[in-house]
Amino acid sequence: MAALKHVGRFLTSAILIIAVTCVVLLVVYPTVRRVFDNPLYADTFFSQILSEYEVVESRRWHPFWGEPFDCSYAVVRINETAPATPPKRSRDEKGWEFAYGDEWQPTPAPSLGDTTRDAIDFCQRYWESDVTDALVMGLASPGGWYSRDAVGETVDLYAPAHGIAAHIRYGD
Repeated sequence: MAALKHVGRFLTSAILIIAVTCVVLLVVYPTVRRVFDNPLYADTFFSQILSEYEVVESRRWHPFWGEPFDCSYAVVRINETAPATPPKRSRDEKGWEFAYGDEWQPTPAPSLGDTTRDAIDFCQRYWESDVTDALVMGLASPGGWYSRDAVGETVDLYAPAHGIAAHIRYGD
């Protein structure tokens, strides 16, 4: 009978430990990552490719329990004396989420098609209006550079004349 009590206590303890571990792994850890990673993402993203900038918007992870498709972004202000040629970082250097300027094209960027996602249009709800205005003007005006994927989920912008550089991704 005593052995049965010990087995019962052991199983109860084991189940409790497993439950606590699951909560930590599924809730606490992702929440802590968001709290610390989101504000640092833009600085981490641009620190090795730009010498002077000011972070204005930064988010690496989607909101916890949020929509399956949402925004990640690194947006910085650059001064008008920034180099005219945009920096570039390939996927091979730091991984896909830190790639910048895969295929730079001069601005103005052409309008997106009806079936193309518009990362800036979707993500602008998270930014101050002056940031959105600078991004839109940077894409629409000559003198800058942009790169975006075929479906519009990712757009990179480098527009010294408008004082902005950005990596914006709307995806899963």
